[in-house]
Amino acid sequence: MTPSNDCSRKSLLHIEDDVLWGRAVKQMVNTWQEVCHVGTATSAEAGIALCRTHQPDLALLGLELPDADGFDLALTLANFPRPPRILLLTVKADAVTLFRAGFAYIAGIGLENGLDP
Repeated sequence: MTPSNDCSRKSLLHIEDDVLWGRAVKQMVNTWQEVCHVGTATSAEAGIALCRTHQPDLALLGLELPDADGFDLALTLANFPRPPRILLLTVKADAVTLFRAGFAYIAGIGLENGLDP
């Protein structure tokens, strides 16, 4: 399958179980000229399907999904033939989460709440 996004822009897929975060990210990304928001999924299963369809440049992942662990999903996406760069969003900043976020296939991590751990 070929990517369905405009090749002149980077594409972003958001996989997050929090509908409000999904809306906020979509609204924010839609204001950026360099990035095309190609979809939001609220489960790992839906995120994998959208990732196969759209082949995004970047996957923005929440770590707590109803049907999978976000780190497991990140590894699944990293093994795609054309994997997206993976950025994690989480409210957790404990040592285990930060250690796992350091795996080579994860491009970065952002804290959703902006508060101290």
